[in-house]
Amino acid sequence: MGALFVRPDHAAVLERWLDPNAFARPIHQAVFAAIVGLQREGGLRVVPAGRAELSGPDPTAWRAFTDNVMAVQHALRAGRFGTALTGNLTGELRGLAAAGMTTSEAHVHAYGSIVLELALRREARFQGLQMRLAATAEQTVGGDHAPLHVVVAAMDQRLTRLAAQLAAVRAGPHAVPPPVATVPIPRLAALNPPPRTVVHAAERDLVHTVIADPQRRDLLDRLAPEDFGDPLHATAWRAVGALAERGGVVTAVTVWWEAGSPVAPGAQPRIGAEEFAALDAGSRVTGGAGDRTADLVAVVVRAALIRTARQAADAIATAAGDRRLAPGQVVDAAQRAGQDVLRHVERLTGIRGTTQPGIPSLSNRLAGEREVVPSTTRPAVPGGHPRTR
Repeated sequence: MGALFVRPDHAAVLERWLDPNAFARPIHQAVFAAIVGLQREGGLRVVPAGRAELSGPDPTAWRAFTDNVMAVQHALRAGRFGTALTGNLTGELRGLAAAGMTTSEAHVHAYGSIVLELALRREARFQGLQMRLAATAEQTVGGDHAPLHVVVAAMDQRLTRLAAQLAAVRAGPHAVPPPVATVPIPRLAALNPPPRTVVHAAERDLVHTVIADPQRRDLLDRLAPEDFGDPLHATAWRAVGALAERGGVVTAVTVWWEAGSPVAPGAQPRIGAEEFAALDAGSRVTGGAGDRTADLVAVVVRAALIRTARQAADAIATAAGDRRLAPGQVVDAAQRAGQDVLRHVERLTGIRGTTQPGIPSLSNRLAGEREVVPSTTRPAVPGGHPRTR
């Protein structure tokens, strides 16, 4: 940025591929926009002989340099190329000017490419957060996946174009595509996460339900082990699924035994005596007017959606912050996370519908509830998820 006070003509090249929003700090965004705008109008001068003459006896170079700095300051205060700025502009511009006096204009292109890469990594983190919000929005869990698809597609498009632009910039300063436009993102309101104690109890009671009630083994095709936040509940769910798939006897004892089998050593926790007792004593929630299965599934699904979306956003942020990964690899990580979230959301929010007309679907229940509400609804859910041990 500072070097542009010496050679503002370089802004004409930079603006072809560098957008003011590529800079992290708002003051830098404003300064770059002002330099570009003033350069277009002819309001800035190239310092004669470059920075080497700034400390020389001829005052012409120094005068041109300071005139450029002052012109930018006036433009910022007047808001000519954006929002008018106040505050300590003098101090900010003095720092940039000092950097310009020691920075070779030959480095401007290289520094610009660094700014662009940092912008790509910041954009990846931002898009990951937008995806997390969209995945847990009321529209999404209500069965309307269009906003989530828009957000994931926007993330894919913007990051892919930024990566291609960065590759072109690093190949040379000429014939570089223009800055990537920001894709509009729908405004969404995310669901509140259920309390941990509520989620834990819902998971426990669902495990107990599929053990105690053969009529509810259909839930094994609708929820996967990874949908459970407690590793012990996930292990128990996996064990029930394995027993049911083999046609074996499903009781608390056989589930405990199956869960302890060395199918995947070290990959799943063993169920201890206390955990076994808790599962065996879980609340049976099916049958009669007090059937709460749909409510419990709604809690588990909502928690799973929020957890999956958070993990995907965290994975993108980790990739974006890992300098060992090239920009293209960061984009690949974001794309994988986006597709993973789409698969999980479509599977989990597909758990919907009832056997009785007039009763709201589970998707509506997920979208509308903030706490577990007793219900007589039994979900009759089409589709399924392959059981895994």
